[in-house]
Amino acid sequence: MERDIQIFLGPLATQNIIVGGHNVRHDIETLVRRVLMTDAKLRRRPPALKEEIERVLVQNSNGMFRWAACQLDTLRTCLTPSAVRKTLQSLPKDLEETYDRILCRITEKSHPLALTASQFLTFSAGPGPSPRAGRDDCYQAGDEHIYRHRPAL
Repeated sequence: MERDIQIFLGPLATQNIIVGGHNVRHDIETLVRRVLMTDAKLRRRPPALKEEIERVLVQNSNGMFRWAACQLDTLRTCLTPSAVRKTLQSLPKDLEETYDRILCRITEKSHPLALTASQFLTFSAGPGPSPRAGRDDCYQAGDEHIYRHRPAL
């Protein structure tokens, strides 16, 4: 899939920007440390476990900041230190696998809302927002969310 995107968008690129290296690793380390110090659930973990979380996430992130952030979200849901360690041993290898796991956790009851939300987030009638693009409204009726696009006048 990523290769298809490169083939399609490659000719449109005017310059390449390399993201990675020491700076990204430092940013990931900073993110992980900050979350481990400030998150209500993760900050209560034993110091040795927090060190293990930091080491494993930074080592396996391969420069993917978003990947590390998603793994921290998953680790927040672990109820015990052994559950944290088990999660650390079975981390997804990349963002695609991470997103696959996130999507698989959506309950069947929530599928219609998740589908509507993803369509809402991905739909675009043109190249991007403009003053004439109109407005999207979201209403809540009981447990249902209703999305409506209002065209510009």
